[in-house]
Amino acid sequence: MNEFDAEEWRILPEQARKIHEAQHRGRLPRIEGEFAPTTLAQLRDRNWDDRLPSWLRLYFYLVIKSRRGAEVVTLGNARVSEIGLSRFQKYRALERLQMLGLIEVLQLPRSTPRIRVLWHE
Repeated sequence: MNEFDAEEWRILPEQARKIHEAQHRGRLPRIEGEFAPTTLAQLRDRNWDDRLPSWLRLYFYLVIKSRRGAEVVTLGNARVSEIGLSRFQKYRALERLQMLGLIEVLQLPRSTPRIRVLWHE
């Protein structure tokens, strides 16, 4: 399997501005260009488990739940079990996503992690 290229998933400043403006209007802007659409239904479907690695399923889940980085997501074990991940898979996936610079984990010891999806210029 090829290594994940985080640069392909970064949002451009102009796109970030459009998202910010749209949030104040109550809806997200249309995405232009190439993207990989997915739905929560697909992420919940266990037939997709072998097509998407757990860390990528978690990233897509976080992007959806955070409204593309607009909100911080509290990520309990029940939430990740919704997409078929164990708590151990969750922590490994969070570590990888953080290492790739795609998320920021806000967590106190022995508490449920709060996740911020990062969009870089």
